[in-house]
Amino acid sequence: MMDYLVTPCGNSVSQKEAAIMSEQREYLMSVLDRLRVKTREDKDVENPGRFMSEFSKIYSQIDKKHLNEELDAYHNIYSTYRQAMDIFFERLRVVGNIEKVKNEHGCLLYELVREANFGIDMILMFVIELNRDLIELASLFLLFSNLYIKV
Repeated sequence: MMDYLVTPCGNSVSQKEAAIMSEQREYLMSVLDRLRVKTREDKDVENPGRFMSEFSKIYSQIDKKHLNEELDAYHNIYSTYRQAMDIFFERLRVVGNIEKVKNEHGCLLYELVREANFGIDMILMFVIELNRDLIELASLFLLFSNLYIKV
């Protein structure tokens, strides 16, 4: 069995999945508004997509009643939104009795769509960078395969 660097997606994002992603993003926006962060100039506020992947893992496992609980994470003051969200996710895992899963690789397309909020410009930039990286990897492969053959 061959292990892949990226997990194949199988299907495209369905309307139901898109609606769930939208609901999750809206919820995260409300959480970011409620969290008390020293500097409101942190760019994380503008892009809740940074937190979508982790939140969607919690969302799929948690009883939705816990999402409306008054967590102590809302009462603390944080230096950054990243710190605030780490604590918030930790508190959600505790009330929902959810273990943190490390290094779980999902579908790259879903992760990109979650983060980009279906923004075609961000997705196109990613595809262009990916294309460049693949060309560079292919040229390195050819270079090293030629060196190997000559040695």
